Amino acid sequence: MDMLNAMQTFVAVAENHGITAASERLGCSKAIVSRTLSLLEERLDVRLLNRTTRRVSLTEAGSEYLEHCRNILEQNAEIESRFAEKSLEPQGRLRIAVPVTFGSQYIAPLLPKFLEKHGKVQVDLHMSDRYVDIIEEGMDMAIRIGATGSDSLIVRKFAETHHKLAASPALIKKMGGQPQRCGSVEKLAINHIFIASEYAELAKFPRNPLTRFEQVPIMAIQSLRWLKRVLAIAFCQLSF
Repeated sequence: MDMLNAMQTFVAVAENHGITAASERLGCSKAIVSRTLSLLEERLDVRLLNRTTRRVSLTEAGSEYLEHCRNILEQNAEIESRFAEKSLEPQGRLRIAVPVTFGSQYIAPLLPKFLEKHGKVQVDLHMSDRYVDIIEEGMDMAIRIGATGSDSLIVRKFAETHHKLAASPALIKKMGGQPQRCGSVEKLAINHIFIASEYAELAKFPRNPLTRFEQVPIMAIQSLRWLKRVLAIAFCQLSF
């Protein structure tokens, strides 16, 4: 039995001095109102109303119960209103995990305007290129490039990224020119793959599983930003 609904029905009957008027106020049939009252009295094991053919009146127990019902319903309405306001207006601390390069380049510049718009929100931006376990580390959300890492997470795709296999002109010249087939690319890649350790799946080229080959990188760096610096130094003309 829905006690809040039963209380609302009882209060409507008491305040309107009858089942007919109460049913009109509640938008339901007189039979439902009458049945609800009977179940309520049966559950409380007390008579709440004196019924006649023309009107109903409160018993002594009914008068006492009416005040309790009004207080409970008022408190419930206040609680619902408070939480409804919270759901409409973002507030509280938001903990976000994001890769360093992506976070510094795309997320951090957006935060001042976001915080200005949502004055009751506080942001903890955790920038790291390591895998962050959202649940274990108490994060509210994480921005990830590639696989999510867990089927239990709620995932929303908001952008696409494109992977490229690049080589310096000097390396291509050393290997006899630009490769035209997957086998040639595989030969070129042997002992020359550098990769960010958090994006190890990028060592699989190309996306087509029928022609895909895998290579173990000779260097894996946790930070994509530092990987780019190493490559710039190593190949000079390599660009991402």
